[in-house]
Amino acid sequence: MSRLPDVYASSLEQIADRIRQHRDIAQEKIIEIGRDLIEAKRLLPHGQFLPWVAKELMWGERTAQQFMRIAEVAQTRKFSDLPKLSVSALYTLASLREPDKVIPRIVDRAKAGEKITAATIRLEASPRPARVSKPMPMTLIFSAGHMLPKVREEFEKEADKMEGMVSRDCSAPDDLALVDRIVAGLRSMAAEIKGMGY
Repeated sequence: MSRLPDVYASSLEQIADRIRQHRDIAQEKIIEIGRDLIEAKRLLPHGQFLPWVAKELMWGERTAQQFMRIAEVAQTRKFSDLPKLSVSALYTLASLREPDKVIPRIVDRAKAGEKITAATIRLEASPRPARVSKPMPMTLIFSAGHMLPKVREEFEKEADKMEGMVSRDCSAPDDLALVDRIVAGLRSMAAEIKGMGY
């Protein structure tokens, strides 16, 4: 960003502070909305909650469920250890099947000084591949030779696609390192297939 005149610096700093305060309040309010929806659902007769949400709030089922899920996740033991999250990061965390397994790892990353984004949460939630002590030779993996040119082409396309995503989705050094390793692995497999004459 280019240097702005000092006359704007103070105003912009105040604006940034207000925005950060609003962002932090937004997380609290989203959780409160979810808690209120859970309470309303508890009070209403069976089958009346969604019509009530539609009439009173003009929301669909998915919106109400997202708020309620965030409130449920916020009740987990480790949630209070998390830094304030963006709205998209909150929704991502709440969309996980087992957020309580991911939260401690997210807390560790935040304590290490990493900015926690929706992409960071998705990366932490993705299953990690099992480590193999000795890689299996490509010839054993692909015994059908007629498929190898297509497989090589797919590896190369996927590597290109991932490299294109790096600048948009990955903001943390760990994310970049993981993507680099995956891309290198795809390119290595494509080169091995090519070296076999396919």
